[in-house]
Amino acid sequence: MKPLKYLLAVTASLFLVACGGEQGADKNQASQSGDLTEITIASKGSDAEVWRHIADLDETKEAGFKLKVEDFVEGPQINQATAEGEVDVNAFQNFGYVNAYNEEAADDLKLATIGTTYLEPMGLYSKKHQVLSDLPDGATIGLPEYPSDQSRAVKLLAAAGLVKLDTNQGLLTTANIIDNPKNLTFNLINENTLPRVLDDLDAAAIGNTISLEAGLKVNQDTIYKEEVSEENAPSVNILVTAAGRENEDALKKLVDLYHLPVVQDYVNEKFEGTKIPVHFDDQQVKSAMN
Repeated sequence: MKPLKYLLAVTASLFLVACGGEQGADKNQASQSGDLTEITIASKGSDAEVWRHIADLDETKEAGFKLKVEDFVEGPQINQATAEGEVDVNAFQNFGYVNAYNEEAADDLKLATIGTTYLEPMGLYSKKHQVLSDLPDGATIGLPEYPSDQSRAVKLLAAAGLVKLDTNQGLLTTANIIDNPKNLTFNLINENTLPRVLDDLDAAAIGNTISLEAGLKVNQDTIYKEEVSEENAPSVNILVTAAGRENEDALKKLVDLYHLPVVQDYVNEKFEGTKIPVHFDDQQVKSAMN
């Protein structure tokens, strides 16, 4: 079974067979039964929670969709499933993450962005220090090891004034740090593990999806966090599909569904303003996909 198809209600199918040549009546019955486009969405954590909520909304059926949400643990597996057509769309990553994936992917496994969802600020969390200035000389900082997340974390440290970089463009690593006045030490750690080892670190840069799963709130528990700005466009979360499918009408409608007020109100209330809505037009999406 292909993950994206039209499902006709059984009663409507029987009606078509029974009525033979009554074309007009057949079409009306099928429309009333609702030709639903089934879309399978791969996601994880709080993103999966959002899409399960959307799947249950009356507005989703009214838009012509039947959504199936599949939970994953690791981002690379989600992208692989999307590229290979096992799922239609994924919702978990940002522009920086998918751009890093595409740089390494084979041509027949590239991904494309169909729309934006929100910005989840990355934060610098600490269980040992209450404010940024408390970080001692030689403090150990945990950074996510995945390239795009590491780049984002390094830029976060620079924005906080803890380090200086040789550039603010492209995919950065700790090697781009040219000034480290506090002599910070950096440990690269799997992003899912960072909250669990926070007790052993002076601080850690953690993305909002992971921090929420660990009960950490970016607006309350950080000693520094990202602010919304044009420079943070690569950090905007997105909906992604296999390259070549990005112009499908059904997938464009899925983006519109996400941005309905009923969905935005839920996201804002459920996650206490930690997921800031962002709705790029097609040109802005293309600009962010480098």
